[in-house]
Amino acid sequence: MKYCPLCSKTLQLKVIEEGKVRLACPNCFFIFWENPIPVVAAILQFKDKIVLVRPNYLPKGRWSLVAGYVEKGESAEEALIREIGEETNVKARITDFVGSYPVIREDKNLLYIAFHALVEEGEPRPNSEISELKLFYPEEALNLLRGRTSGRALEDWTKGKGRKGSI
Repeated sequence: MKYCPLCSKTLQLKVIEEGKVRLACPNCFFIFWENPIPVVAAILQFKDKIVLVRPNYLPKGRWSLVAGYVEKGESAEEALIREIGEETNVKARITDFVGSYPVIREDKNLLYIAFHALVEEGEPRPNSEISELKLFYPEEALNLLRGRTSGRALEDWTKGKGRKGSI
């Protein structure tokens, strides 16, 4: 953000609190807080395996948990159930909250919110946004996602954090 959305003046760096520098408007005192965008992700279990997807934007061989943005007016749980249905064509039930993970990169400021969910109706199959959908044992899925935020969530889940049951 370069200009104030309220009065169009050029934003400037300003110390808001000790150790917190933000873009602020010198005219109307608007502050750009750079709040993260919430993203939900599902450790989606089908029988004894985990569903991984390759969205159209990912290169071949790179996998992801079922995930998507929380839309206006949705809770994280509602967004997750919607995303699961849209991406995998199944009905699922959330069983556990796994954790939340900040993702801060040059091009991203996200809050990745992970849940464990069970497929209750249907067999996972990809929609038009998904190039591939595959089922993996948890250890296989973890190896494919290691070093990424989705891998941290899956690792926490496999270690029992936020996990009531087991595969």
